[in-house]
Amino acid sequence: MIYIGTHVMPWEVGEFRHQVRLHRLTMIHLEKKHLNNITLVPTLNLNDEIIDWGNSKLPKEYYIEHFKISCKTLEDTIQVKPRIGGVTSTTEALKRNIEDILTDEDYYLWMDPDLSYPYTYWSTLLESFEVLQNHPGHFIITPSTTKLWDQSWDILVNEDQLSLPYGDEGWYNSKFEDYFYTDLEASLTQTPTIKLGGGFGNLFSGKTLKLFGVPDDYILYGGIDTYVMIGAEFLRQRNLLIQYRMQNIVTIQDFKFSDKEMYKSFTPTFLAKDDQRELNENKNKIYQKSINTLINKLNGIL
Repeated sequence: MIYIGTHVMPWEVGEFRHQVRLHRLTMIHLEKKHLNNITLVPTLNLNDEIIDWGNSKLPKEYYIEHFKISCKTLEDTIQVKPRIGGVTSTTEALKRNIEDILTDEDYYLWMDPDLSYPYTYWSTLLESFEVLQNHPGHFIITPSTTKLWDQSWDILVNEDQLSLPYGDEGWYNSKFEDYFYTDLEASLTQTPTIKLGGGFGNLFSGKTLKLFGVPDDYILYGGIDTYVMIGAEFLRQRNLLIQYRMQNIVTIQDFKFSDKEMYKSFTPTFLAKDDQRELNENKNKIYQKSINTLINKLNGIL
């Protein structure tokens, strides 16, 4: 089974609904055998310590119903197993999915609710998956990205964006419609090192994520993609993991159709993402401790 893990904050319900419609429009081309092997496991975050419900102009019930309607929209296409509440962050949702749902025989697609993707995303991903699922080791299938912040991301950047300057320009100004339909042929290329953004639409073998796990320290937002990336690089260096990038399959945020900031104006936060990341990092330097623990664990069992 391929599980799509998507964590939704209240102000992301509009973007999640756009994404659900995108799922419907792109999955219609898939064979029934593939659709029967895909399950969406979305989580709606209602945490009182993160969200300032006391000053929200919209009640929890509004977001719950919005979320439920979106989930129901997909029920005649793929299986949907929604979770409402019970988590602090996208990291905790990932932790619960790994521990409660995934087996070593499953696969996990990590997808943020504000992510948009080309109409050939699923067909290309599944073709790649069918080739790699019998691979005896671990693997990651990763889409291409726009130009990002520094040179370390260039191994994921689509070829048409490589000449752009580093920074936020490619991320914020690239047009989703330029990548939704493309005449460029999709292909796979192996990455020389491991690089990924957690919710960019990466597909992981379930045994990889279960091997790494999510430390209890990573309950607030931030750092978990780096943790997974370093663990995966450790395996790659021992020829136990391969990462492939899907060339000309670019996942992107469609900022023109984002209503996130509008919802945030109605429902404020106690802790923004950057605040959570800073709290995690400054508390006890937990990121480095957790990564060291992971590397020691992998050294002991491989």
